[in-house]
Amino acid sequence: MNLEIERKYLHPCLSDVRQRLENFGAVSGGVHFESNVVFDTVDHALVARGELLRLRSQQWPGKKACRLTYKAPVAEAAGEDRFKTREELELALDDCGIMAMILPRLGFGPVAHYEKFREAWILHLSLRNEDGRQASVNVDLDILPFCEAVEIEGEPAAIDAAALLLGLDKLETSIKSYHYLHTAWRREKGLMPALDFVFPKARRHALMLQFGIAAD
Repeated sequence: MNLEIERKYLHPCLSDVRQRLENFGAVSGGVHFESNVVFDTVDHALVARGELLRLRSQQWPGKKACRLTYKAPVAEAAGEDRFKTREELELALDDCGIMAMILPRLGFGPVAHYEKFREAWILHLSLRNEDGRQASVNVDLDILPFCEAVEIEGEPAAIDAAALLLGLDKLETSIKSYHYLHTAWRREKGLMPALDFVFPKARRHALMLQFGIAAD
C-alpha cells in the first residue's frame, strides 16, 4: 500500500523557510502552478467514504504535467494521530483534457475546483528511517487563494525533525485538507459556503509573472 503521511504548518514566513531549506542543502524542484478538479459521483459516494478522486494539471516554467490521484483513509498507527495518513495512488497522464472527458462517462463529475502555487523541496536529514535508510522529507511551500502553508510529507519522526530544523515547530498545525481549512476560513470571515477556491485573475497573473510561469 502506498501511504501518504503529512502535516501542514499554517501561516509561516515562506521566505524564512526557503532560506533555511537552502542553508540545510535541500533540493528545490522549483515553483509550479496547480489547477485541481475533484470528481465524485452524483450522490457524493466518494466524499461520504472519505475518498478523493482528483485531476491535477501542473505548470512550471517551460514544462507541464498532469496527474490523476486517488486517496482513501487508512487506520492510523497508535499515537500517530498528529499526522494525516492516507492511501495514495497516482498516475501520470499525457492529457488532462481527455481524462476530464473520460471521468464523466464513468460516472464521476466535477464537484470542486481549486488552485495553488507550490514550491517543492526535498530535505535529507541526519537520521535513519526504521528500515535503516537515510530519512528525507518532501517540503512544499504552498500559496493558496486564502492562506499560505508548509506541508511536510515523510515518516512521522522525520516530519518532526524537519519541522524543528525549519523553525516550524511553534506554528499552528493541521492534518485537515485544504478544503476543510478553506471552509473554516470562509466561516470565520462570514462568507457563504463555497467548495471552489481559485485566484482572482489579476493575482494569478501577477504570481505567474513573479515565478516565471507563462500564463496560457
